[in-house]
Amino acid sequence: MDPKDQLLSKQFKRETGKNAIWKGKETEIFVKWKKEYTKKQKKDNEQSLTLKSSTMDSILILEIQKDIKQIFNKIDLFESRIKNLEEKIFIDEKKLLVKEISTDILLQTIKDIYNSSGKLIGDFVPISTIVEKLKNNFSWPIEKIQKEIFKLFNDYKIQLIPGKTSDKHPFIQDGKIYAWFKLID
Repeated sequence: MDPKDQLLSKQFKRETGKNAIWKGKETEIFVKWKKEYTKKQKKDNEQSLTLKSSTMDSILILEIQKDIKQIFNKIDLFESRIKNLEEKIFIDEKKLLVKEISTDILLQTIKDIYNSSGKLIGDFVPISTIVEKLKNNFSWPIEKIQKEIFKLFNDYKIQLIPGKTSDKHPFIQDGKIYAWFKLID
């Protein structure tokens, strides 16, 4: 008798209390029990395999869901970084919309900026200061601000002169000649 049959006969004796072998032969009851037991064993093995496969499937699904969440988090992070870059690199859309402002309002704003700025030479203020402050007030591009200031200059409402130092040389800083600004009353 092989070791597998010996184990089965011991189990049969435990479950039924009867002997599996009688006069050197297997009993009919043991043979029936053995067939049922092997069928039950196969069924249990199949169930355990399906259980294992379903468990593996659920584990795989959980891992895939975790990976998908990580991917979505990375996509969200990537989108936020792109948004930040767009804000830093590209001009704000509001600044691109150039509003038309009446000459009187522009001139009044320039007067307010002129009066609040410290005058460096006489009654003149560096034009770059005026342009920077107008840019903050109106969100216009620099070209638009310069164009509007030039219109006011042509209408004799403001005076622009090249900046000069005390020894009559052009005022140059960082390789640029600075223009100065004065209101005409």
